[in-house]
Parts: sequence; structure tokens; C-alpha cells
Amino acid sequence: MPTLGGGTSLEGGPEVRGAFVGLDLRHGKADMLRATIEGIALGLRVALDELRRLTDINPAMTIVGGGARSPLMRQAMADLLDCAIVKTSIDQQSASLGAAALAMVATGNWADMQPLLGLHRIEQRHEPDPETADRAARMLAAYRAAAEAQRTLAPLLANLRA
Repeated sequence: MPTLGGGTSLEGGPEVRGAFVGLDLRHGKADMLRATIEGIALGLRVALDELRRLTDINPAMTIVGGGARSPLMRQAMADLLDCAIVKTSIDQQSASLGAAALAMVATGNWADMQPLLGLHRIEQRHEPDPETADRAARMLAAYRAAAEAQRTLAPLLANLRA
């Protein structure tokens, strides 16, 4: 549960905190790292499922930022979000580029955001692995159950932080 700074409304609110669940003595550092990556992807999946319920979503997602550098993160995202994950040439600069593009449109230098499309060059594309689809579905079910448990546990733990 990657909610170290508090959860979203989908996760139970700001009192919810993160957790590793299902650990036993056989788990090591690599397992904790993988669980962190998968927890982030599963948290995004919960939000994505809500968006999918409300509107049509593009079947491919562009990934940017630090996580975009990791092939493991990109494949976990593809498998757990159940969509293609595309890494483009725009990486750490995505927020600055977005702000600059908004300024270009606001000042009339660009008529719309179309010039941005030419800046993205696809570098890699990760598709969901059909062989892991069943495991991904079971992971999502376990994540949702863990999130509900964290929602219940959050007020009890909040009282201990006082």
C-alpha cells in the first residue's frame, strides 16, 4: 500500500498510511522493491478503473518521470494497468514542457497544443503480458482487500500518532 503520505479519497482519505502485507521470512530486499513498484501500479489501477467507469480512456498510456527509466516499472505498469505503456523522448522535462506549452497557447504564440505532438518520439512500448493476466487480476483483488483493511485501520492508527 503506497500511501505513506496519506491516501486519496479512493483509498480512504488522508489518515490512511502505507503498509507491506503478506510478508514472511522468505522475503528479502528485492521482494520489497518489487512490492513497492507493484503497489504504485495497483494504486494507479484503482484510480484508472474509476476513470474508465466515467469516460473512455486511451488504450495506451505515456509514462514520464523517474519511473519511466525502469523497464521493470514500465512492464509492471503495463501488466497491472492492463494497457500499453509508452516511453517517449519527453521524460523528466514533462512538467516544464507542459507549463511552457500552456504559456505558448495563452500568449497566442501557438493556436493549440498540436506542436507538442511533434516533440514526442516513442522510445519503447510495453504491452500487457497475457501470461501474467491471471496473476495481475489476483493481485488487484488482494490490493483492493488490503486497501479496505487499511481504510478500517487508519482511524485506529491515527489515534496512536497523537
